[in-house]
Amino acid sequence: MKKAMGPAPRNPLHWAVALTADQQVLHFVQKEAYPINALTPRSWTAAHLAAREGNTKIMKTLLTAPGVDLKIKNEEGRTPLHLAALHNRVGAVKLLLQRDTRLLGVRDKRGRTAFLLAAQKGHVKVLQALKEHGQNFNEASVSHGWTGLHLAAEEGQVEAVKFLVANGAKKDKETKGGAWKGSTAKQVAERKGKLEVLQFL
Repeated sequence: MKKAMGPAPRNPLHWAVALTADQQVLHFVQKEAYPINALTPRSWTAAHLAAREGNTKIMKTLLTAPGVDLKIKNEEGRTPLHLAALHNRVGAVKLLLQRDTRLLGVRDKRGRTAFLLAAQKGHVKVLQALKEHGQNFNEASVSHGWTGLHLAAEEGQVEAVKFLVANGAKKDKETKGGAWKGSTAKQVAERKGKLEVLQFL
């Protein structure tokens, strides 16, 4: 069983999820044909793959499996929620948080939560879903203290910056370390030449 759990080549359940073959996934899960938390070579579970693809029907099926573990991290330290947020899969984000809001606090190897990834990518609908489950919009990365607002400003994500500010993100928070230590989101945007966001900061 330990060998079957991986890391190992993708099993048929992994492939069925990746190819969004929902009936095949349902069959495998109902029959418990493969360990639900088995890992691919990059330490992805079936739930990681479903989160990336954003197929809510498949995600719902996987969540019915006994013992499904949504806190397993892949080789980048990311859970299914990280991947759903990163790839703008709002439905998957909502399903995962309905199951376990503690996923909000899990950080990847770079010290980033699903919130910080979504802010950096400018995924406003994901940010809205995270807010509905209690996300703190002033949460920062562990090492250098970058908030979601810093990350959104750095990337020139206008709509995300507007949304974060309107929902309580503090403009005056400063980074805590690294080459950008002591910078506000506005200063980050100025240094990066992201002029389109300055009026909102």
